[in-house]
Amino acid sequence: MTDDVVLSAQSLPIHILSSNRNVQAVAALEDSYKKRIACFLQDRFDQLLEADYLLREYLSRLIRSGAKAVVFGGWARDRVIEMTRLHPCVSRDIDMVSHGMLGVVDMLGPTATINVFGGVGLPASTIHFDAWDLPNTFLIRRHSLPIDFSVLPRTADYTCNALIFMPNQFFDEPKVVDFGAIAAIDKRVIDFQADEVVLPVNQASRSIILAARLNFRLSETVAEFLRKMCTSQSVNLQILEGLQEYCPHQLLKKAHASLIEALQAN
Repeated sequence: MTDDVVLSAQSLPIHILSSNRNVQAVAALEDSYKKRIACFLQDRFDQLLEADYLLREYLSRLIRSGAKAVVFGGWARDRVIEMTRLHPCVSRDIDMVSHGMLGVVDMLGPTATINVFGGVGLPASTIHFDAWDLPNTFLIRRHSLPIDFSVLPRTADYTCNALIFMPNQFFDEPKVVDFGAIAAIDKRVIDFQADEVVLPVNQASRSIILAARLNFRLSETVAEFLRKMCTSQSVNLQILEGLQEYCPHQLLKKAHASLIEALQAN
């Protein structure tokens, strides 16, 4: 990874949310509940590694380098949904954040695709694998936050993603660190975690798709964000193109209805 890639990420378009937005207080989870979630995620993570030989190889490279790594966001969120809602929630990718002497580009090799945030993407056998270096997490770098895995949930895009899973492949025992994700999953709501929405047009489409896929409702903050975004024909077209390209076909009608509802709300 080059410094130029990371620096370019810092110049990406950002929408700042209102300082008056409704932010839910984060309640601490009981240790016994967090341990149960961690054990469930570890079991599912072991199953994934057993089924996906390429993902096993990628993780082996991280382990051999002496790096630590955690699962951040979506994959962990989907497993919590499976545990608490008792129904399948298919994950198309898994995001991991690494920290060690070497960067992910050096560890994962030249075949990795470097994204605008300085992370890498690699196809695995059953799932897409994305990884980046902890110090280059966008908001950690932007605000010079402590370089610590426990900070990650606070930098999540959506509250339901404000969760990390620390697998025992990298730590003494499996653990989860939550910053409101479990509550958001319980309430079935898509809300922003961070106050800064990076790539806002992309996130407008993504919030709608995420709500449709998870069967969650949009928070008033997200609905207001969509109303502010949909003020020009060109942006509206980009959002609709995002839905067309990334939303599962069977959920398109539901996604469009969610967008119309948000735009028509007072």
